[in-house]
Amino acid sequence: MERAREEYVIIVAGGTGTRLWPLSRQKRPKQFLSIFGDQSFIQTVYRRALKIALQKRVFIVAPEAYSQYLRHYLPEFPLENFMGEPSKKGTTAAYGYTATYIKQLNPEAILHIIAADDYLEDETKYAKAIREAAKIV
Repeated sequence: MERAREEYVIIVAGGTGTRLWPLSRQKRPKQFLSIFGDQSFIQTVYRRALKIALQKRVFIVAPEAYSQYLRHYLPEFPLENFMGEPSKKGTTAAYGYTATYIKQLNPEAILHIIAADDYLEDETKYAKAIREAAKIV
């Protein structure tokens, strides 16, 4: 049985934000900071991801220790979609780890990979561009 070309989002949230020190610390990494308003980076990016894919198709990959932050900042996020990295091996490994899991769920999945600390001024334009890109895939 062939699967649909469903869209999935991988949010990579493993950084520690050393360049934002002293704002970002080991106990409060940059993706959990609120710099451009009331919401943290992770909250803003997660809401952006929900404009691209259904909640059940949005995954966050980060060190396992960050699950406590996700419970606090994103209580609505389904923790079964949290891909806790057993050890930090870099951004590419995090993508591959999560993409491999999603491929098992749906071999025809269209993946969007976004960073947990992105800042965009025009969310609508971004969502439109992502939808257009998915059509081309």
